[in-house]
Amino acid sequence: IPFDADQPLALLTKHLYELPPPPSRINPNIAPPVEQIILRTLAKSPDERFQTASEMARALEEVSIQLRQGDQKGRLTGIYQAGVLAFAEGRWAQAVEHLSKLVAIDPDYEDSADLLAAAQEAAARAREDARQQIERVRQRRSGIQQAAANGQTNAPTPAPASGQQPST
Repeated sequence: IPFDADQPLALLTKHLYELPPPPSRINPNIAPPVEQIILRTLAKSPDERFQTASEMARALEEVSIQLRQGDQKGRLTGIYQAGVLAFAEGRWAQAVEHLSKLVAIDPDYEDSADLLAAAQEAAARAREDARQQIERVRQRRSGIQQAAANGQTNAPTPAPASGQQPST
């Protein structure tokens, strides 16, 4: 089920009125033409859906032929879009993964090489920020443990901000 809700009525409401998430969000490697067929099949308005099983079968056959003929452009577009989405959402590891795959296949595809470099830099910054946060937490914990070992009941008083006098 593409929707999540705590109450059955809320789930039903979402099912009736909200668009399902794009399949590429669940599987970034899905070919865009396949995603279009899935989304058309799930359209809220019956007029937007396939009108017959034969119509859907023809569309699937066309996509199958397109994919068998090695239409790599659709695949590259899917990988690119997944990389851009991950980048936009700050999921650096996924962005680097998708964009690296794309650059390995076609180094000149759109701005993928530039986005890859930016995602790699952002990932490195995020790792460094995380490392610094861990170090600050460990230092605070060490200070609290040292204060407890010295018989102090309260945590150490933080130093006053620059330009302020300690309170008395």
